[in-house]
Amino acid sequence: MLHIDFSWSYDGYGQTATTTWREHKVDMLLQFLLTHPHERVNRPDFGTPLSRMCFEGNSSELSEVIQFVAKAGLQRWLGDVINIIELNAVPDESTLRVDLKYQLQGDEEIHEETAHIPFGGGVF
Repeated sequence: MLHIDFSWSYDGYGQTATTTWREHKVDMLLQFLLTHPHERVNRPDFGTPLSRMCFEGNSSELSEVIQFVAKAGLQRWLGDVINIIELNAVPDESTLRVDLKYQLQGDEEIHEETAHIPFGGGVF
């Protein structure tokens, strides 16, 4: 099966770049986390508000909301391809660190990703 690479690019032959099934699952995870709710017309509840959180104040309440929203969305939209083991949102001084530990379906290896969300007008 052919899987288009994210982000879209050309390969060495001038054709649309493709990727493996395992890397495609990780690409789907990134696309979900980087998509704003209501950004997709036919799927208004797809995505997370993570990149909009950079304009909110840094607090433990905000980190709990992010944990709940992101984990619920990941389980709903990608639960058939990704098993969420742990998702933590930890406030630091000027950033919110989102740590994700997950396992791809059909893969025994546990993967970890970390995202840093700056507060006070920064970018995700």
